[in-house]
Amino acid sequence: MRVTKRQAQVLDALCEYGHNKLIARALGVDVKAVEAVISRVKTRTGVDSRVVLAVRWDRYKRSIG
Repeated sequence: MRVTKRQAQVLDALCEYGHNKLIARALGVDVKAVEAVISRVKTRTGVDSRVVLAVRWDRYKRSIG
């Protein structure tokens, strides 16, 4: 799964925190920015659910070490 550095940060935070508000606070960005990143990655990967996205990201990260 190819993602930008910011997308990777948001996906990592999604796995850790779950909620957009907590992700935004942890990364020091606006909630709208978090929503936009998650939406873009979901669209690009064809995933409808943020839960599925988080699970796929976690599996991907584990597969690469």
